[in-house]
Amino acid sequence: MSSRGAFTLSLPKTALIGATAIAFASFVSGAAFAADAARGAKVYEEQACNGCHSAKEVLVGPPHCGVVGRKAGSVPGYPYSDVIKASGLTWTEENISQFIESPLTFMSGTNMGFAGLYDEKDRADVIEFLKTERAADSPACK
Repeated sequence: MSSRGAFTLSLPKTALIGATAIAFASFVSGAAFAADAARGAKVYEEQACNGCHSAKEVLVGPPHCGVVGRKAGSVPGYPYSDVIKASGLTWTEENISQFIESPLTFMSGTNMGFAGLYDEKDRADVIEFLKTERAADSPACK
């Protein structure tokens, strides 16, 4: 039988084990982490989110109290872009994550002047901060 045209890869067992370990570690570190609200507060501050968003008041952006679960474009008195008002979107954790990863990619036409938060862990932590420290019934929002 001819092996012509067949391709076989021969690697030492240690290389295969190492590659498997790296692939597993990448999977675990990327998807299986606990969100940390305290770290999210730091990321929120480092990214200067509080320069445009307050807990309860309209600034450059709408307030963040109760944002998780809120209908997009629903804060009275804030001049939302037409695209946000017409979106019908509810700010779920998934939608917030996609939006803050790249606002203009997620919703072209938004007024959100932020390049994006690309690190998945940072986004998860900021969302945890919003869910807890900016929940409608949190001390900062009363």
